[in-house]
Amino acid sequence: MADSPRPRTLRAAYLMLYTLGGCCTAVCVALLAWVAFCIAMEKEPLAAISFLPHVPAAVILLLILAIMVLGVVCWQWGARFHQRYEEYVLKQR
Repeated sequence: MADSPRPRTLRAAYLMLYTLGGCCTAVCVALLAWVAFCIAMEKEPLAAISFLPHVPAAVILLLILAIMVLGVVCWQWGARFHQRYEEYVLKQR
């Protein structure tokens, strides 16, 4: 039977994953807010990504989607480790 991770490891893992998921969410929201701002100000097309080196807009969209997916995966794995940690704590009581 495999050893289950120690509670400290589980706690550190879920805190790290929640932090990474929160950062990914914040970055994604900031990027989408910047695009919305540029659209609202009626700037020229693709003005929101004009500060980046010449990269096709599809690549930028895929990058934003990848950040969103990474954020969701981190939140889900963090929740899984958090649940295992809580089960361990309840078992110790």
